[in-house]
Order: sequence, then C-alpha cells, then structure tokens
Amino acid sequence: MLPAPRFLFVLIVLFGSVAAVLLLRKKFPNKRFVNWTPWILATIAAFFIVFLVGAFATSKNKHCGYAHQTESQPIQSPLTAQDYFDEGNYEYDRGNCQEAIINYSIAIDVSPDFSPAYNNRAYTYMMMNDYKDALPDLDKAIALRPDYVNALINRGDIYNYYYNQDRSKAIADYDRVIALGKTEGTSVCGHRSLAMNGGWSLKQYWQIVTKGFNSGCN
Repeated sequence: MLPAPRFLFVLIVLFGSVAAVLLLRKKFPNKRFVNWTPWILATIAAFFIVFLVGAFATSKNKHCGYAHQTESQPIQSPLTAQDYFDEGNYEYDRGNCQEAIINYSIAIDVSPDFSPAYNNRAYTYMMMNDYKDALPDLDKAIALRPDYVNALINRGDIYNYYYNQDRSKAIADYDRVIALGKTEGTSVCGHRSLAMNGGWSLKQYWQIVTKGFNSGCN
C-alpha cells in the first residue's frame, strides 16, 4: 500500500493530467491534437506505473517474517564451514533468518576467510532491516574478494537506500561492478540510475520513461 502523501500525489497528477487533456481537446478540437492524445495519455500512464514501481521497491522486505516452503534440504550433522554455510542457506530459504545467522556465523568461525558466509549473513541482516550489522560483513567479504559482485551491489544498496546514506559510495560500488563487466542478470544499472538522480525523483521517473531502466549504465 502506498503511503498516503504519495497516493494522493499520484491521484492528483493522474486525474489532473487527464482533465487537462480533455479540456484542451474541447477547446482545440483540431485533428493534430486529437492524434497526440493517445501519446499524452500513454506518457501519463507510464509515469504512474514507474511511480508505483518506485514506491513498492522501497517497501520493507518481509521474507524473515513467516515460514516458507523450500525444496532445499537441511544438512545432517554439519562439520565443515561449507556444511554450516549450506545449512544457513536452507534456514534462510525457509524464512528462519535468526537460525541462518547462527549457521553463517559458525561457518565464519570455522573458516574466517569464507567470503560467501559474510555476504550471505549480511544479506540476511538486510532482510531483517539490520543494516548496521550488515555493513561490516560486506566490507569483509569485499576485502577478501574485491570482485565479489553480489557483495558490492548489496553494499551499494545499503548506502543508496537504507543506512548511512551516501550515494557517492553507492555509485562507487556500482561502478566497480560495471567495470568488471558483470551487469547482466543484476539490477545494478537501475540502482545506479537511482543513486545518480537522488532516488525516486521526477528526474528519475523521466529518465526511465525516456531511456529505460538500464539508463544508469549508459
């Protein structure tokens, strides 16, 4: 559900624009304007859709709030760091984030250089809205593995949206991903565009409408 101010803003813009188009059509009933009307309405609709995408993209994640069905299986009698890491993934998949944190932590205790455990523990913290504890884990994962794309994007997202907001740092992390040539299958282009335009601003909406969601990498 959209926050009330955003929802009212959407309604005002949408209905105000439609009313303006109808009034102009009535006052200037020439063929040229009538031909433009579908394009004007399509642009208004595009702004409306992009606004909704922005609102829901910044909503809180509820993955850790309830149990999930999963096809993954628990690890019987885990011994190695990989075993505990896999068990953490299983617990995360079924929404048991606290237990996932415990298993990732054990994996790190067994193997302090196990970078995926730092990244996954950080991501689990992020799903619990605990960004303060997520950042040090991401710093460690990237220190151990400078080309760790997922960790770079996760850290960029924290600086972009959630905690200690510093969009210059977010852009720096996104730029590292782009320099590695690892943009395919990621959301880095759209997230970089948001960082460059100060979040879901009117400039950002216009850029998406005119240049597409991947404009941040162009």
